[in-house]
Amino acid sequence: MVIKKFKNTQIYKFFLLYIIKPFYNIIWEYIINFHGKILYFLWFFKKRKFIDLEKNDKKIIYNNEDFIKISQKIYDFCYPNVLEESQREILTDSEITNPTNSGTKKYNNSIFQKLDLNLQKEVYDLAESELLISTAAKYLNVFPILDKLDLYHNIPRDFEDVRGAQLWHKDDFGYKSLDLFIAISDINENNGPLKVLEKLNKYGVFFKSDQENKKKNTMGERGKISNDYFENLKNNKDYKIISLKGKKGTALFIDSFTSYHRGGHCSKEDRLMLRFSYQTPDAVRVKPNRTFLLITFLFFEYFFVLMIFLFFEYFFVLMTFLFFLYFLTMILLSIIYLKSFFQL
Repeated sequence: MVIKKFKNTQIYKFFLLYIIKPFYNIIWEYIINFHGKILYFLWFFKKRKFIDLEKNDKKIIYNNEDFIKISQKIYDFCYPNVLEESQREILTDSEITNPTNSGTKKYNNSIFQKLDLNLQKEVYDLAESELLISTAAKYLNVFPILDKLDLYHNIPRDFEDVRGAQLWHKDDFGYKSLDLFIAISDINENNGPLKVLEKLNKYGVFFKSDQENKKKNTMGERGKISNDYFENLKNNKDYKIISLKGKKGTALFIDSFTSYHRGGHCSKEDRLMLRFSYQTPDAVRVKPNRTFLLITFLFFEYFFVLMIFLFFEYFFVLMTFLFFLYFLTMILLSIIYLKSFFQL
């Protein structure tokens, strides 16, 4: 309880922002992702174009010709036959794998594999383009891995039962990532726009809202926050919400590890969304080849995360007290010294 109260103090936030986070960031970039850092320098040895996120961990993109072109091609291929087939699969799903998105609760489907091979190749070419690789690398400060590429079809189903990714959450898979979501269908409030807090989360993964669900630890439920919480604070500039709404090709870059977000809560219309996820070898969602190098990366990641969190939980209050005692002692000694000096 004492530690929990201390974590809400400005002293704790100061040390977190100016000491702990910068220290961990150096370890993450230059030790855990040493190989990725070398590739980063080699990649940018040549000047390359990238999309500037303007010192934030999210940005909405409008009128990008490549995004508009690929979204129209995918939509034309999927409508109506692929979408009708996907809807039947969603409504007849009987395998319970995720309590919030399977069986009778299922509300979306992965349909990328239903695209023809030529169209799949075009999507991969876009995901691996110089522009997007450079954008991800500039944000991560290391060379990225394209860990996830998928096309999601969401449908309206049990609208009152808000569940899973429809609730506010962060993806707790690592330290930093960059996802690109591209609207394949026109998106409005009726088909579950992706929503995110606009302001940069300057504490990154080290900040968690005390509103996160800690009672339920089942898949799809842990770490979720009620939709009403941030919605009721939207007039506060620190909690302003932006939404991925617009015509086909409208897109959103977001670090899903650091930014609270939600989406896919369709009320009247279907939604089609393409997702590219750029990560690093230490992220738990990455499926690495079990080489010695990557195993070493993972070891360092878990070791340093463990050390830092142990430091937070058990030693931070003590260290702060010792720092305070040190400075108090120095002030007292300075007063004694000055007093003796003037007496001379």
